[in-house]
Amino acid sequence: MTAYLPILSYSAADHVSFLIRILVAAIFGYVVGYERQKHGKEPGRRTHCIIAATACTLMILSKYAFADIGTLAGSRGSDNARMAAQVISGVSFLCAAAIFKADGEIKGLTTAAGMWATAAIGLATGCGMYYVAAFLTLLILVLQILTHGSKNTVQYSYKVVLKNEGDHSAFKKKVKSLFSESTVTFLEVEKDEDCMGIKISVNGEPSVQNKFFKVCSVDENVKSIITDLNC
Repeated sequence: MTAYLPILSYSAADHVSFLIRILVAAIFGYVVGYERQKHGKEPGRRTHCIIAATACTLMILSKYAFADIGTLAGSRGSDNARMAAQVISGVSFLCAAAIFKADGEIKGLTTAAGMWATAAIGLATGCGMYYVAAFLTLLILVLQILTHGSKNTVQYSYKVVLKNEGDHSAFKKKVKSLFSESTVTFLEVEKDEDCMGIKISVNGEPSVQNKFFKVCSVDENVKSIITDLNC
């Protein structure tokens, strides 16, 4: 069986080419992961780098490790691309680990999609399609940078009812210390016999709204929160 070893089917230059492909895939994966880690996202550089390099290696194995299979009896109808096809489903399990739900919204979808794309980059590099791999790397990087931070924001108005003995200035100071002026705007202060109300406009994504409610729920001076300004 020595004659059928894949290492004997290729020259030293071929093997150097394989190693270069793995290195290039690792660099591409590192670039994608660096952008994620720079913005405080996980997985970061190491994970993306490993995914790309491993996908590239599996692609090389799938494409070139069975060059001698045609000379073996019973190999008719074999599918050498089956190994590479399993990379996509295998990486999907890693992507699922990057997706989670917090503060009422799903997070990690973009990072998971980037991991999936990193696997494709590794497969393309393993095939020797450097231009395709480089273009996909550049495309993912540009998309991540240009669209980062562009989240759907919603603006709601509330009336926070405080206890009559509560100091509204202390509440306003507390809110201002936790939120920026562009996120929370104090509109008006109302007083009646039973309570004191502060009309507030909150602008931001759902997690900001949830954070605002949590701040109010733990404040001893807050009696209730009303969404209808005409109440």
